[in-house]
Amino acid sequence: FYGFGIGSASYVRGVRFSRPRRMGEYKAYVQNLEKGLVNDSKRSDVDLKDRAMDVVMLSLRTARGLDVKYFMQSFGASMAMPLCRAYIPYVESGHVLCLNEERELISADELSSLILVEDKLEKGLAFIRLSDPEGFLLSNELISVAFGVIAP
Repeated sequence: FYGFGIGSASYVRGVRFSRPRRMGEYKAYVQNLEKGLVNDSKRSDVDLKDRAMDVVMLSLRTARGLDVKYFMQSFGASMAMPLCRAYIPYVESGHVLCLNEERELISADELSSLILVEDKLEKGLAFIRLSDPEGFLLSNELISVAFGVIAP
């Protein structure tokens, strides 16, 4: 993904780029960028947990939500299962929606039984998304829950 503006970050080909957070520094950065003087040596490789947090944050801010099968394949069941477990109270409250492949709702009780076995979770749960508008209004808190699970 590409980020534009003060303090933004981009993530391209496994490398994160960050922009300056202060206006004066950002203005100088843009001027140097236009002159071809930007030093790319400050790029940083992103570790697995950071990538997982980026995927969760960006996915939950969309109507489609987090593709659980992709997440499990990319980051492992050891990250996906605790994440699903942490969202059970929010599924119960209606702020988080769990969907199967047919995009049908999965109840909190069904989710609880799915997270007991890795294969059941991967086959039974396709997406986690925030409800509209209630879940989206709490998006920062719900994303923070994920961050607490992924990188405690």
